[in-house]
Amino acid sequence: MKNNSRYKASGAESEYQTGSDELVLRNLLQITDPVVMEEIETNALADLIRNF
Repeated sequence: MKNNSRYKASGAESEYQTGSDELVLRNLLQITDPVVMEEIETNALADLIRNF
């Protein structure tokens, strides 16, 4: 798949998590499922908004 985005990432920011079939960027939690990643990100954002 060709990325036509105007934003270009390089280095660690452009690496995919092993086992994610290039669907999830590399992460410290080693999450490979995009649905799980979305849930975690959504919850983290909600916590941030609640505590701000």
